[in-house]
Amino acid sequence: MSLVIVVKSAWKLRGRGGRQVKVTFRGNHQYTEIVKSRDKEVTWEQQFEWPVGSDLDSDEVIDIVLLNHGKIRTNVYVGQLQIITQDLVKYGELYINEPLLDARKNTPLETMLSIDLLYYSTDGKVGYHWTHERFAPIVEEEDWWDDDDGLSRRSSMKSVGLGMGLKQFKKFAKRKKRKNYDNDDEDEDEEKARMSKLYNKKPTLEDATLVPHNWQVNVTIIEARQLAGVDISPAIRVTVGDDIKYTAVKKSTSVPYFDELMVFDYHCAQATLFDKVVKIQAVVGHSRLNKGHVIGQFKFDIGTLHLAQDHMYYHKWAVLIDPDDINGGIKGYVKTNISYFGKGEILKTPVAIDDDNNFDKEENLLLPEGMKPERSMGEFIVRIFRAEDLPVMNSVMLANVKKVFTRSMKDLVDPYVVVYFAGQTGKTTVKSNKYNPFWNEQIVFKENFPPLSRRMKIELKDRNGVIDELIATHFIDMTRISNNGHKGFLPTFGPSWINLYGSMRGYSALRDHSHLNQGLGEGCMFRGRILIAVETKIADSSLESGSISVKESPTLPISETAPGIKEDFFLFGCFLNATMIDKKIGEKPISFELSIGTHGNHLDGQGADVKTMEELFKLSEVIVPTEEVEEDEGSKTTPSKIESMTYPILPRTNDKYYHYMPYEEKKPCAHVRFKWENLVTRLYDQNTYYRIADNLEEGLGKVSDRVMKEKPHPEKLLIKVMEQLCKDCNDVVRLTSDSGRHYPGKTNLDKERHKRILKETGKIAKQFRPYKKSSNRPLVTAANFKDKLKECHTALKKLQHLAREPQDNLPDVFIWMISGEKRIAYYRIPARKLMYSQDDEEMGRLCGRVQTFFLRLPGKKSTGKSGWNIQCKLQVYLWLGLARYKREFLQGLPAGYEVTPEITRMSKSKANPPSIITYREKHKYELRAHLYQARALIGSDDSGLSDPFARIVFGNQYQFTEVVNETLSPRWDQTFVFHDHIIYGPADAVKQYPPMIVVEVYDEDKVGKAEFLGRGLANPVIKMKNQAYKEPHFPPMLEWFHIYRGRSRAGELLAAFELFEIEDQHHFQKLPPLPDDGHLPDYIKPEVCQYRIEMLFWGVRMMKRLQLMQVDNPKVDIEIGGHTVHSSMIENTTKNPNFSNPVKYLDLELPVNEDYCPPVNIRVMDCRRFGRVALVGTHTVPTLRRFRYNPKKPKPVANKSNNGNGNGNTEVNPSNKIKSVKTGVLEEKKNMVKKEVTEVIENTLNEDKKDTVSISSKTSIMKLGLKMLKGHTNESEHTPPPLPPPSGEVIKGTAQLESKEGDGQKSGDIVIMITPEDGQTTKAESVNVDIPGTSETNEPPPAVEAPETKNGGSKKEQEIDESELDWWSKYYETKKDIARAEQRKALRRAEMKKKNKKKCNDEEEETDDHVPGDDDGDSESDGDRKVQMEDGEVDQGDPESKLNICKIKIYPSALESVPEFNGFKEWLNTFELYRGKNGNGDDDEDSRLVGALKLLWPSATRLVGYFKGSLSIYKYPLTEDGINPFGFNPREGSYFTGLPKNDPINVLVRVYIVKALNLHPADLNGKADPYIVVQVGKQKISDKENYISKNLNPVFGKSFEFEALFPQESGLIVQVFDWDMIGRNDLIGETKIDLENRFFSRHRALCGIAQHYATHGYNRWRDNLKPTQILAKLCKIAKMNEPEYSPGVVKVGHKIYTGKKQIPDDDGRLMNSYEPVALEALKHWEDMPRGCKLVPEHVETRSLFNPSVPGIEQGKLEMWVEMFPMDLPRPLAPVSITPRKPLKYELRVIIWNTEDVVLEDRSALTGEAMSDIYVKGWVIGAQDDKQETDVHYSSMTGEGYFNWRFVFPFEYLNLEEKIVYSKKESEYALDQTEYKLPPRLTLQVWDADAFSANDILGTIVLDLNRFPRGAKDSKKCTMKMLKRDGSVPMVSLFKLKKTRGWWPFTRKRDFDDEPKLTGKVEAELTLLPGEEADKNPAGLARKEPDPLDKPK
Repeated sequence: MSLVIVVKSAWKLRGRGGRQVKVTFRGNHQYTEIVKSRDKEVTWEQQFEWPVGSDLDSDEVIDIVLLNHGKIRTNVYVGQLQIITQDLVKYGELYINEPLLDARKNTPLETMLSIDLLYYSTDGKVGYHWTHERFAPIVEEEDWWDDDDGLSRRSSMKSVGLGMGLKQFKKFAKRKKRKNYDNDDEDEDEEKARMSKLYNKKPTLEDATLVPHNWQVNVTIIEARQLAGVDISPAIRVTVGDDIKYTAVKKSTSVPYFDELMVFDYHCAQATLFDKVVKIQAVVGHSRLNKGHVIGQFKFDIGTLHLAQDHMYYHKWAVLIDPDDINGGIKGYVKTNISYFGKGEILKTPVAIDDDNNFDKEENLLLPEGMKPERSMGEFIVRIFRAEDLPVMNSVMLANVKKVFTRSMKDLVDPYVVVYFAGQTGKTTVKSNKYNPFWNEQIVFKENFPPLSRRMKIELKDRNGVIDELIATHFIDMTRISNNGHKGFLPTFGPSWINLYGSMRGYSALRDHSHLNQGLGEGCMFRGRILIAVETKIADSSLESGSISVKESPTLPISETAPGIKEDFFLFGCFLNATMIDKKIGEKPISFELSIGTHGNHLDGQGADVKTMEELFKLSEVIVPTEEVEEDEGSKTTPSKIESMTYPILPRTNDKYYHYMPYEEKKPCAHVRFKWENLVTRLYDQNTYYRIADNLEEGLGKVSDRVMKEKPHPEKLLIKVMEQLCKDCNDVVRLTSDSGRHYPGKTNLDKERHKRILKETGKIAKQFRPYKKSSNRPLVTAANFKDKLKECHTALKKLQHLAREPQDNLPDVFIWMISGEKRIAYYRIPARKLMYSQDDEEMGRLCGRVQTFFLRLPGKKSTGKSGWNIQCKLQVYLWLGLARYKREFLQGLPAGYEVTPEITRMSKSKANPPSIITYREKHKYELRAHLYQARALIGSDDSGLSDPFARIVFGNQYQFTEVVNETLSPRWDQTFVFHDHIIYGPADAVKQYPPMIVVEVYDEDKVGKAEFLGRGLANPVIKMKNQAYKEPHFPPMLEWFHIYRGRSRAGELLAAFELFEIEDQHHFQKLPPLPDDGHLPDYIKPEVCQYRIEMLFWGVRMMKRLQLMQVDNPKVDIEIGGHTVHSSMIENTTKNPNFSNPVKYLDLELPVNEDYCPPVNIRVMDCRRFGRVALVGTHTVPTLRRFRYNPKKPKPVANKSNNGNGNGNTEVNPSNKIKSVKTGVLEEKKNMVKKEVTEVIENTLNEDKKDTVSISSKTSIMKLGLKMLKGHTNESEHTPPPLPPPSGEVIKGTAQLESKEGDGQKSGDIVIMITPEDGQTTKAESVNVDIPGTSETNEPPPAVEAPETKNGGSKKEQEIDESELDWWSKYYETKKDIARAEQRKALRRAEMKKKNKKKCNDEEEETDDHVPGDDDGDSESDGDRKVQMEDGEVDQGDPESKLNICKIKIYPSALESVPEFNGFKEWLNTFELYRGKNGNGDDDEDSRLVGALKLLWPSATRLVGYFKGSLSIYKYPLTEDGINPFGFNPREGSYFTGLPKNDPINVLVRVYIVKALNLHPADLNGKADPYIVVQVGKQKISDKENYISKNLNPVFGKSFEFEALFPQESGLIVQVFDWDMIGRNDLIGETKIDLENRFFSRHRALCGIAQHYATHGYNRWRDNLKPTQILAKLCKIAKMNEPEYSPGVVKVGHKIYTGKKQIPDDDGRLMNSYEPVALEALKHWEDMPRGCKLVPEHVETRSLFNPSVPGIEQGKLEMWVEMFPMDLPRPLAPVSITPRKPLKYELRVIIWNTEDVVLEDRSALTGEAMSDIYVKGWVIGAQDDKQETDVHYSSMTGEGYFNWRFVFPFEYLNLEEKIVYSKKESEYALDQTEYKLPPRLTLQVWDADAFSANDILGTIVLDLNRFPRGAKDSKKCTMKMLKRDGSVPMVSLFKLKKTRGWWPFTRKRDFDDEPKLTGKVEAELTLLPGEEADKNPAGLARKEPDPLDKPK
């Protein structure tokens, strides 16, 4: 394809000067000549050509700019013309004469421009009428060419034939004319530029590591602090790679607040993304014309960000350093969020914690752990000494032409080195015409140390006339050449050689594999090596100044032996078999080349001195002498020129598919002798470390497999793995002890790595000792198994990291297959894997072993369709080692070969190995391949299915299975026998190196050849002739083998393979018999039993058109194991897309082992007229595991209450003991509590008819609750005395409740409500008491409770005006609790980090053999386990919160992603239907999607609709009753019983949109103007008029209402658009919700269940059904008895729930109601036998995605949906979520006394412990107003008396519960900037010191919205008050206004597991509104007004 643009002329020009036209297309610029003319017209007539690699799109733009060049000003913009390619693509040519446009003013000009555009498409359909010469160079004169003598001396044509063959060169040259012979160099450079643009294109990469993907880098600049400077106006500049963005300028402040999000989008490979550097710079004086002065900067690369947790830094402070003065100190801090993610990765948004005032703390800095903010200046010195063996980089033909004139031949490369590090670049000088250049130069990078750049990039380039070409690229990982530990070392490297790899060494102008030279992908050939060294120096003094810079300078050369002394090495290969050779290359002789470095590479290894294959083999004819070679005289053998290559042989074929090499008993050999630096110690150490890692990885794989298959006792297997790990690590010390000795070439890095590895392996050996040191008790148990397994995986990663050697030694070994003179395919093997050692542990795992390699095409040819075919399956024996060990080169070769004189002479140093090894021993074998089935194959036909068949390839034999039509899960059930397979060598070798079997799966097409679907590899189970065919080895079991197409998974194959050694016909008859029908024998087939599969056909949704026709009458076929069930046909999908007969079943035999079960194929067919049936789409369910129904007996009823956070629910158990109901409450001493229990129960019974209880009764009940909560030791048991039966009204529907047999409840079941004395919200506790002799009744007593108000809680609590509360109050109350929970977890983690860090430091100094965990039986601490247990929690606080404000549930994800709701698929699943071919690439981008994201972008072209239904599979008949969600009894009916009707239903849908988070910017200013569009079915509502300006985190507060018809209108789409004044509004992102699944879900996702029931106020009940109605309906569905009510009590099944029995009406008067207790039962519905978690009142957080960039999150949306059936009463009006401003408050804190404060000083006189105590306090957000009491000196008891008042004024926003303070950004700003912080009071107790810093003794932080109520006296003030598990009552000072009590001070030490109590403080907290505080002022300390008395 080509695009030609001819710039002809321009007229009506203005002014004078030179005129020039700039043409831009796809980022490439081309310029015309500058034509000077004084006239108003100018003519160019210049032609430009773009040979682009892809067809033009109709919306691409060609930009043409006219420039003017004057005497003073050049490149002056005149005007421009933009041409859209729409007509050009359509017609192929355009002729334009148009006026120019001044784009700056958007006005047309008079100047006209004439341009011709010509386009020729790749398929020839456009531009076909043009001649090819139209695209050829312009011919001016006659050609000069002499066919006999080559190019004439008179010709001086341009170098247009670079890299072309001779024929192409002549053909091209004949069209070339001679011109301007005196300007050869200029013409040559011009042509080089043209050819460079032609061939230096970015390659199309398809490999998994090469494929460009969409990436997004998000940088949020929140604020900056402590910026250097006075009265500055700073802005923040963020640079990512070459992209730059700025924040707004903040005037006159050094603490600016920004909160601006910047998004950087990239489309590149991940390796390329990692090298991009992120810079955060604070600048002053920034404007459009001035970049501004840099105050300080912080930078790191994205590779470093990748190492962070979740690839994110959240709320971290970047430390700014002046780049011009690194040691000048910190210039400020910038708080930022930085993250990156790719397609399919969901950006996690951590919960913000209160870290605003901890920006200088180490854990909050944007630095790696342990790194200090004050980083010194470091010099990173990179020394480049020389390079060797560089490839040819210019045309050999051109060099030969030059040689004719110059009489000399120069090296065809001009190399130089470029080094990239930390965003800086340095390069060496250019060495012209040198294959082996010497530089001896150094590049010095001055940078902060340690740097935050992960790797250093080194490029070797060739200087070209126009565009320099890349020779090769190498990366140095800085983490591998340094150690940041306490005993670590600075980055150091070499001097050492770096081996370079890339494309093939031969020069080619096309550069098909040039991307390999960029370090992307696997290099297919050795490209040379560079000798470099890296050294790091740190500034000795912080007084030294220096700037970040790069400097190049010469350096001293090093000696030749510095990198090591060269020794002789020997590489040997014996090619045993070569099969499966592609038929395309099987027509020419084939040879194999063995090379290492340039040694052995005779085609293109030695610069330009290359030979053809014919010349090489002509020179290689040798005569091998028969006499013995004497070592001292040297070898008499003439050295072969091709000893590294096998002789070319024409391959053979038995079929039309593959060829093979006829090696038979004669096996060709190749060898290479070469000299290289002897640094084999590095290779030995690598092999040792990798062997440990490989053993551990293999063991962990077995453990994981046991866990996946649910086999018992995986912990025992893990113990064995740990034992092996300890043994291997201990062996390392022994094996690598010699590595510490000095040897030539040993570097400082070698020494440091040796020390580090010995230390790390020793620590691992101690840590993973499986048994306790003092006993044989295992340290791995079932309880800590998961933790230990995780630790083992961490150790594996560490071992793999340590094993990677950064300093190269021997280059990799390459095996090339050569056909004719062309390299076809290769295989690359690291030299360490082949290295020989006398110690088996140090030997490479492939050394001296027979291996099977699949040769692949080089570069991008190995990906995509071209890479699917096998080029050759090669079985080869390889050996590499020092020449002095070459006598061992055949030690691993299978025996049975003929020992020739050449082999016996190999002990001589200069003897050559044989070129052929002949085998005399051979054996005959028979292979039996049992292919049972395949699953999850790729759909290759247009229908989305395939017609698969398999081809089994064994050696040079093959057989085919039958074709199974239209399926992705074929079941073949065939056995294939391969007779008379000859294998040369001894029989034992076959068992050691079993032959590989290849199974290829194809799709049969009626027209054309079969399409490749995938390939699987397997090794057979081998039976020798003298081996019995019996268990456990025989018969083999069926096994799943993975099928791959390229590098992508393409399915699985269930098969078994067995290989029999055959001696004679008699032995053949002894083999196990096979069935005559060709099926699998019974002893191979899996065991089967009878199953029943029930199928639910619900309906189809969103069906696309098929063949331009609507799908009106679909039906569904479900096929499994060859059996098919047909659904009924839908009459009309428009009227009702559901099936009329939804449930069917099928009885069939299936394997008992579910791993062998066949997949389920779902097909949707459209029934059309005249009996036609069309396939619409298919879906394959690969496994039935999730649909398997395992019957279980009902759980026995336990005698304990549900830990429902105070919801008093009791399970009835006929017990005669008093037991605690709440978890964690121990029994009291019953002989002491007996009297109190009796008294309490009597008081309760006497008050059963009252609405309230007396204070005495409440006190007694509270005493009982408090004593029970104390958990005294149970010394004896006493039965409580008999009590009279309780009385009370009991209601069951309309009948009285009677005791029934089987209810599980006995008389005397009493539920006691424990009501705290202080008026907190009622919290239910229950005690079961069995009273002998009482009358039987199951009537619970009335609940004892306090007076209530409308929305729950006592009157004493409800002091706040409820009119001030709304939905946002609940929202922010919940947000606050989530933040608290996250903060607690963060504090625990920080504590554990410090503890582990201290433990590690102690271990480094230990001399004894201590193992972590010896003291407690587990290497992991309790705190660590506690943090891990809480990782999945979201602490929402106590549902019965002591606060008055009710709460909701805020989910950080969509409801479908919440595990407890199971995607709302408990009985109704959604299956995606596909049609069409499935992907062609190796790495389909959709494979990067994870989880539910795959459902959003499966493939827009393949997804044709959805089928809704479900499956259930169970053994039939069942012998016992089970429990299922629908009350299924298999003896009575179907599994799918109790389903709702699937008729259309009208539903009222309400959509609430709360806010959006981190939206993707849509405007050029980095902001967006978002608004909401909601669509249900075809109904759409746009809120365009209410867009929110310039906000990426908008608060919408909107609700939308629809009346929809389900299922036709069951899809909800919520979109966020960006409003634009001009043009079309842009879609930012959207989210889709399936409302139907939610509507019919058992989790009842209609309207969230509120925590409390109220009829009025902000928490009014919104559902159109009341709790009693909902509970009755659920009981009916679950086939349970109706709920049984009595006042304050409800019995559901065998459970009793208690709650309020009265609620307030509109006037505040109490009325009886069963709704609260019914609600309590609903909140615990999952406790029912057939219950499940009901969806609570909630807000879900959904990700937004844009179809134009699928898989990349564009932001998040907080919302929820409510649905109400229209056949029920209409619900109340929607709740208002419209967003509300701050009120002034004054907090007065009086510090009265302290007690029990720890004493840390000693009296100088008496030596007694003492402290000088004082208290400090402040409110967060006003740290400048820290206040302190006076000092209580010499406290001997920890007591202190102060009577001291703190006064803290602040402003508070009730809605968000945040302290708000505002200030202007500058004195010119019109508005102030608001800052919001949570209201937290911090009190600390300190010890004052006279001559040293004061010591902190304890701290308590009180969140004024939720903090524990103070204890009444100091004795009750304990650590338990600080619990956050709901057991401690919490109060809000904003409700109480005033409180007084005792609170504990705590402090945690590094060595403590938990915080310790360090004191107690008595304080009085008073919160006054601003007006009241002004009326009643109070003085600070003890001053007026309202003074405090001085303590006595």
